[in-house]
Amino acid sequence: MIEVVLVIASIIAAVGTVIAVSRLNAIISLGVVGIVVALIRLLRAPDLSLTQLLIEVLTVVLLVLVFYRIPRGSVSPSPNRL
Repeated sequence: MIEVVLVIASIIAAVGTVIAVSRLNAIISLGVVGIVVALIRLLRAPDLSLTQLLIEVLTVVLLVLVFYRIPRGSVSPSPNRL
């Protein structure tokens, strides 16, 4: 039963990542997906789950730090541009 709730939470967070308006919301939603996946694995493989949780937290922190250094109006160049 708990796995079903976690899978539904993961799906909702993944959709939230895709439809996020701001960068910070997308990063937080992506972090929620990773944490929920780590919680799902906690039931079967606690060592793998703790490792994934640590990496997920570090990734979210690094993404927040990197995205705060990027100017708000910047866009990546399109691949068709030469």
